[in-house]
Amino acid sequence: RNIFPPQTHTPGYEPPAARPPFPRARPKVITPTPSAPPSSPREGADSWRETMSPPVRPPVARRGSCSVKQPHDISTDLMAEDQEAISTPASINTPETEDPEPVRPLADEKAPKEGEKGSGSDVKWYASIDNPGHNADLRARVRAGLNDEERRYLWPRLCGACKRSRKNTGIYQRLLKKKLKEEDRESIKKDLPRMVPHDEGKVFNEKGPEQERLYNLLRAYCIFNGKIGYGQGMGVLAGLILRYVPNEELAFWMFERLMNDPMYKCAGLYDKCVTKLRSSYTVHDWLFAKHDEELFSRFEEQEISASAYTSCWYQTRFYKLDPELGKRVLDIFLLEGEKSHIVFRVALTLLSEYRQGMMSHPEGPLNYIQDHIRCKA
Repeated sequence: RNIFPPQTHTPGYEPPAARPPFPRARPKVITPTPSAPPSSPREGADSWRETMSPPVRPPVARRGSCSVKQPHDISTDLMAEDQEAISTPASINTPETEDPEPVRPLADEKAPKEGEKGSGSDVKWYASIDNPGHNADLRARVRAGLNDEERRYLWPRLCGACKRSRKNTGIYQRLLKKKLKEEDRESIKKDLPRMVPHDEGKVFNEKGPEQERLYNLLRAYCIFNGKIGYGQGMGVLAGLILRYVPNEELAFWMFERLMNDPMYKCAGLYDKCVTKLRSSYTVHDWLFAKHDEELFSRFEEQEISASAYTSCWYQTRFYKLDPELGKRVLDIFLLEGEKSHIVFRVALTLLSEYRQGMMSHPEGPLNYIQDHIRCKA
């Protein structure tokens, strides 16, 4: 027996009619038509391959975007004036806001003549200075030690300063006409009388033409690289360069290469965060502990950190410690760059040379370093 009542429909209600299925769109087939019949089977294959390449689809806007970014050709926006600004800071193109300071005339940079010191057979390896990394004669000569005449000629070429100067002719004179930040000006003026303590750097500590050249170099670089500005210790390295490279403009580009070239990366030694100097402390401690664990433990017992005695070593390339040592270190550093690790090798050599005195000194290793290593290095 059927206990459910028969289904009834509401009067006037008619069920909706079934909708027809939505027609599926078929893909449009594009038949390639070659422009001309092939003259050979190989040519025909290449032409058909080109015509069968898929068409370039237009860019589609992503979700959340209101427009499609069209490709832009940068070459159309570069004018003749902008080509120079690519290799120079934007501050160079700013209007002049300060009276230009007198610039000392620069001497021409020439190779040693016959009969002079550094001439004769040395001229043969001067010619191959463009590729110093693969010049065995040059590497052996630099490691053996250069004289002052050879440094004057070779230092700018080892770091690429000569090429840099030729490509940016007149930039240095334009930098000297720009206004310097008051903060950097005060810092440079304050540090000029105390740049280098020994007799060789005495010419930069006293007022005169040499100090004016050093000020011009530091001033130009602070304008050239405004992000870093002036950092304490820059003047010692700049003074070392000016001491043996009398051409002021060439010395500026040499200083710029040491700061910004990836081979040297000296800018991190003087920026506000001294990032590279901090990393040098870490590497120094690791090498020191591995090289002489007993002496390193004595330093740790007295809480002597690497920053207490190595900051002037690494920032000035040992030139503030001893002028002859600084020149020899810079010889190898310019040739091989950071990969030589010359600064860490010299630091470990000094610690090893004076190990006995530091271990037996009654006032501790730090006092011994300040009293003896500075004088006997």
